[in-house]
Amino acid sequence: MAPLRSLLALLLSLFMVVIARAPAAGAQSEDEAAHARLLAEYQATPTISTGCSLGEVERRLGRLDQAATRLDELLTRARQDPALDPATLSACRFNRARVYEEQGDLRNAYRLLGEALTTPNATRRRVVEQRLVDVATRLVSSPAGCMALTSRYSPQALLRFKDSAPLRACARTYARAHPFCTPMTTEDMPDPASAPRYMSRRPDDATVAIIDEGYLMILTTQGGRTTGIECRLPNPDELIESAAWVGTGRARLLRIVTNSTVSYTCGGDDPEYGEDERCSDASSTHYLLTPRGELVLALVDAFEDGGMAAWGPDAPELRDPNVSGATVEGNVILVNGRRLRMVRGALIPAP
Repeated sequence: MAPLRSLLALLLSLFMVVIARAPAAGAQSEDEAAHARLLAEYQATPTISTGCSLGEVERRLGRLDQAATRLDELLTRARQDPALDPATLSACRFNRARVYEEQGDLRNAYRLLGEALTTPNATRRRVVEQRLVDVATRLVSSPAGCMALTSRYSPQALLRFKDSAPLRACARTYARAHPFCTPMTTEDMPDPASAPRYMSRRPDDATVAIIDEGYLMILTTQGGRTTGIECRLPNPDELIESAAWVGTGRARLLRIVTNSTVSYTCGGDDPEYGEDERCSDASSTHYLLTPRGELVLALVDAFEDGGMAAWGPDAPELRDPNVSGATVEGNVILVNGRRLRMVRGALIPAP
């Protein structure tokens, strides 16, 4: 009987611990208390910031329909308030994306997380990036597949935030279906020495990069023999700005920077402009290629909301607010200050 009494005593003590830790009847949880406080604040002063925080608490409480309705109304208000703090707008988009995610709508969650990348807070942006990769991974693993991503250059751009096997697979799928570069025949290769300066750059004595009528040509001369690859650019108006090799360990990448400009009519009813007034937006595109012409990464300069993309495959995850260059530190490549390493043909975050 002694072992039985010991077992009963142990079970009783565990039961008492559970009872002691359980909230008293009618006691509020932390989220319920936060909801009551935020609701009172919002009713007194209905700011977008307080409302978005209230919607997030409602999500945590499982009130998804209530949170969705509230956040949709707030985002509509936000679009009509050009003076709204970008950090607040980003946070509201992030919270709405979380609701979409829990409702199983991964496409809209992915879309809003991409829009939330505009936050000016670097720490907050990292949180958005990690969530965006998680949702993108689930999305491409669903029946929607890789085509659900915004751009065919999205897998590589997302991998710079966080490694993901499904996104690596998407990058390989796109590379096979739409190779960025293909080998050139001898007849199609221009004379490297005759390329005008505005069309060409030399990353080293043996290599010349030429852009002409929407094509990037990379010609390499060794031992008197010239070989080349030809890459169809997304925008036929891209002009070459620079070309340089970036090497770390056994990885050697060619960084090509191009400039693009889009022109459009901006007159209309705005008295500031004439009827035939023309406006333009410019952006730079940064490509990282292997020596064989495999695209490892494509980024475009971030520009203000309301501007027109000067680059066809533009997507939020392809924009970078700090596009400045690529350097090497040991076995790590720094792309706009982001530490990356080459692993099996992909650039992923370095430890």
